[in-house]
Amino acid sequence: MRSRATQLFLFVGAYLVLSLLWFEFSDRLLTRVVAGDGPRTLMGLLQESVFVLVSAGIFCGIAWRRLVLDRRADQTIRRQLKASEARFRSLVQNSSDIINVVDKDGKTVFQTDSVSRVLGWTTTDDEGWNRVHEDDIQDLRTALRQARSAPGEQAAFVYRCLHADGSWRWLESTAVNRFDDPAVAGLVIHTRDVTANRIAEERLRAETEFTNHIIDSLPGLFYALDQQGNIVRANRAFGSTLGYSAEGIRSVHPFELFVEEDRAEIMEAVNKVFSEGSARLEASFRTADGRTVPYSLTGTRLETPSGPLMVGTGLDISEQLEAQRQIEELNRELNHRLGHITALREIDNAIVGSLDRSALLDTVLRQIGERLEVDAASVLLYSPGLGRLRLGASLGLGQAARRNTDLRLGQGFAGRAGQERRTVTVTGREAVAAGLVSARGLSGEGFESYIATPLVAKGQLLGVLEVFHREHTERSDDWHDVLSALAAQSALALENANLVESLQRSNTEMLAAYERTIEGWSRALDLRDEETEGHSRRVTEQTVKLAERFGIPEEQIVHIRRGALLHDIGKMGVPDHVLLKPGPLTDEEWVLMKQHPDFAYELLLPIEFLRSALDIPYSHHERWDGSGYPRGLKEVEIPLSARIFAVVDVYDALTSDRPYRPAWEQSRALAYLQENAGVQFDPQVVEEFVGMLAEERAVVDARALEGARQPRRMPVSR
Repeated sequence: MRSRATQLFLFVGAYLVLSLLWFEFSDRLLTRVVAGDGPRTLMGLLQESVFVLVSAGIFCGIAWRRLVLDRRADQTIRRQLKASEARFRSLVQNSSDIINVVDKDGKTVFQTDSVSRVLGWTTTDDEGWNRVHEDDIQDLRTALRQARSAPGEQAAFVYRCLHADGSWRWLESTAVNRFDDPAVAGLVIHTRDVTANRIAEERLRAETEFTNHIIDSLPGLFYALDQQGNIVRANRAFGSTLGYSAEGIRSVHPFELFVEEDRAEIMEAVNKVFSEGSARLEASFRTADGRTVPYSLTGTRLETPSGPLMVGTGLDISEQLEAQRQIEELNRELNHRLGHITALREIDNAIVGSLDRSALLDTVLRQIGERLEVDAASVLLYSPGLGRLRLGASLGLGQAARRNTDLRLGQGFAGRAGQERRTVTVTGREAVAAGLVSARGLSGEGFESYIATPLVAKGQLLGVLEVFHREHTERSDDWHDVLSALAAQSALALENANLVESLQRSNTEMLAAYERTIEGWSRALDLRDEETEGHSRRVTEQTVKLAERFGIPEEQIVHIRRGALLHDIGKMGVPDHVLLKPGPLTDEEWVLMKQHPDFAYELLLPIEFLRSALDIPYSHHERWDGSGYPRGLKEVEIPLSARIFAVVDVYDALTSDRPYRPAWEQSRALAYLQENAGVQFDPQVVEEFVGMLAEERAVVDARALEGARQPRRMPVSR
């Protein structure tokens, strides 16, 4: 739509153009209308009248159009104002907030319908302002007076108001003085419901107070530091524990609260928290009164709107460290005592498991050296028959002392300890050197203390235990108790070793007597059976050699030897007229003869010492094919020792002279064995026996050849 100035400009322009055209063409037009010989005055008059009439008509048209346009514009403006007012009223009435206008008398002249939505009142309810909480009425009146005090003045206030359902709602109102505005002429109050915000604030305040209460009630320290190391938050215990007031703790840089030697580690831990997210360490605080308190500290990075913080806790570990120290002390004591028990146990094991007195004494001295931390020690053994103490074992002593220690009972410290049956303790380098027997070569060793303890078991003196120290140290009662216990165990070890040695000597003598008895029985059997002299000895030696080639353990070889010597022990039960009969035996006599393995079994079984040697006397007449006696065993049912002996026994019998035939050649006897392998004899045993004899023959031939090569010596005349 064009503006009025533009329209006026166009109108004036059009009027000027039309006027110029009229003056230009009006004369020609009138000349044609009026006769040419009419008066010129009349033509001029007519020309002017037409111009005036046309101009008046134009101006009247313009005025009329202007009037119509103005009326239409006025109607349009009214409609727009009415629509705008309706929109404004709808917005105000449908707002979630309450808008009131109060006049100078305090009467509400305008109120939006939202009051019914916020508080459940109607707009005609005059009791609204009387429903304000009694605790908030005075503050509300004060705020309203402030707002009325001057034009443009405003006041804000929060108060509680009763809802139509009986609950209290928190309202926030802002009052603005508009009495100077004729269109308003009142106090405009804008009110909104802030109950949810208020509840949230109260909840947040309660949670904050709860959190602060928890933080302040923590048994340890709580702290929050910014990246510059400033304390942002700390609980009450932080200051009270370290002896600082709330103001004093803020005036001290946190790093200065620690002992000097821990500050570098603290700075490193703080940097680690901000760079990696967390850290943990142990450090000691320096309290305001100068005490040192160890703490276990933790730190965690926390992102906040104002920047990252380090939050952490600290727990006093003084009691924990003290308990740990006590536990370590108890552990050391326990390990110390356990070491003593272990030493005694090792000596016990040595007593039980060792038959060697030297090894037993070495174990005793090693435990004494480790557990009692001595520089040297020795065990002197007592010989009752000679009445002397001689070195049994030593630790840390020189060669001269080990070689020259030989004391009479009562001589020197050790002799006195043995004679008086009591511990002798000497301290001081000169006193120790003077009391040691010079022949032992110990005077120059520089020992500061010396202890000699008698080793007594069941009232008998077995020896003396000596311990030496090059530095004088006060020994506790526990140390002396351990020494006494080790000495008692050492005495027990010596007694046990003596008993074992005596028992071994007795056993050796008894075994030798048994062996001599068995050999005597073997010779007696050979004589009774009229065997070739030395038959039992030869077959025993050959059987043992062949058994060793089969890998039979040495402990079983002993029983094989005894069984071979007693292989015909059962013939003691055969009558002489059968055993010594020169001619062939009858069937009845063979029955008696074949009973001699059973006689051997019955004779040897009750003797525990010879029970393990029964295989050969009982089974050496069994045959590989099962046709032997007394039980008819076959193949591997026959004990290996009996199979071995059978081959050796038959070979020796064939190669020996007998009254009824001469001895066979070795080749003929071996051929017999090989022919009967798999029938009478174990083929493997025969093969091994033949190989053994071949090796023995090769050795004999080699020796003979070597002897033949040696030059003969000329006899020396005397």
